[in-house]
Amino acid sequence: NLEVYNQFKKLFTDLERCSNLEALMQFVNSSNLSEQVKAFYEKYPAFDFRLNADDIKALQDSGIINETNCLNPDKFPQDPLAKLLGAVLWKNGDIKKVQHIIDGITNASQDRSEYSLIFKQYGASLASNNEPIVDQHVLRAWEIYQLESYSEVAVEKSRRKSLFKIADRPLLNQYRTWFNRLLSRVPLSERGDFRDTLDKIIFIHGKAVKN
Repeated sequence: NLEVYNQFKKLFTDLERCSNLEALMQFVNSSNLSEQVKAFYEKYPAFDFRLNADDIKALQDSGIINETNCLNPDKFPQDPLAKLLGAVLWKNGDIKKVQHIIDGITNASQDRSEYSLIFKQYGASLASNNEPIVDQHVLRAWEIYQLESYSEVAVEKSRRKSLFKIADRPLLNQYRTWFNRLLSRVPLSERGDFRDTLDKIIFIHGKAVKN
């Protein structure tokens, strides 16, 4: 656990030295992460999923999204692509998670569930390139990095943690602040690729230490 603690202290310190995409890619190469980043893109290809509040309003006005920001089965589009994607959501038991993503896109203040934190932040990232994509692995890495001093118990607790809840919002907001400070130094034309690559680097490290 001490090795893990020191690893994340060094990781975030090194990332803070990257002020452009070239520097970040040099970090990827020097850290022997190229193949892992490539594998990440194979599993999560670079689709353009950007959405904004106006897009959501159009869906609400058409009745596809109901008053609780859930998909309305009676108004769901009947084109083959929409049905195919909806079927995947349904089969994975994720169809109601759409409402948390919509809440993030529209910057809704309410939290519908104590487990909505990650999906709501993902929605925020779809609406703004200034918002990071965050999942359990990223937050695990950040939580360990944020420890002021080494604690065997605290590091082990973070390594075992798989669910981050609304109570962890302060942790998420700390990461968002760090992320935006780093991103603000990156040339505007590079920020999209920088953001995506940064997310993958931290994801890979955070996942690797999960117990």
